[in-house]
Amino acid sequence: KDLVNAAEPILTDLAASLEETVSLATLRQGRRILLAEVDGGHAVQARAALSQNYDPYASAGGRLLLAHLAETELEAFLARSGLPERELWPEVATERSLRRALKEIREAGRATRSHREVVGLALPVSDASGVCAALGVFLPAYRFVGDHRQAVLDRTNGAARSLSERFGAERITV
Repeated sequence: KDLVNAAEPILTDLAASLEETVSLATLRQGRRILLAEVDGGHAVQARAALSQNYDPYASAGGRLLLAHLAETELEAFLARSGLPERELWPEVATERSLRRALKEIREAGRATRSHREVVGLALPVSDASGVCAALGVFLPAYRFVGDHRQAVLDRTNGAARSLSERFGAERITV
C-alpha cells in the first residue's frame, strides 16, 4: 500500500501527460501482480487490467522484472514455471534464448511487447535493494510512432527515475 500511495501522483501525472494507460507491477511468488493502473484520456485505450495475465512472460513488465531477478531467483522461477509458451514469446524456445532475451532487456533498460495491436513498454523502478517494480505504459500500436513514441519513451523514463528516487529515499519495499 505504501508503494502504491507513493507512486500514485507520478502515475497520474504520467498518464495525463501522455493520455495513455500507465501501470505499476511487481513479481510475487513468480507471478506478475498489477499494483496500480491509471487510464489516459484517449477515447481508445489499452488497459493492463483487461489483459491482466499473471504469467510474467505475457507482458513487457513481467519480462522486465524477470530480467532483473538475481540468478538464484531466476533459477527458482524457471524450475517452477519453465519456459514461456510459444504463443507468448515466439522468439524464446530454449533456456539459452530466454537468458539472451533477458540480458538484452537488462542492457536496453526497458522491455517492449506488441500483441494484438497493443504495445506495452516497461521500465525498471528501483528501491534501496534493487528493481522492485515495473512502470508500464500500454497504448494502441498505431499511436506508438513519431513524436508521440519519443514522448512516451522520454516521459516514462523520467517517471521511472522519479519513482526510483522516491522509493530509494523512503526505503519502500514490495
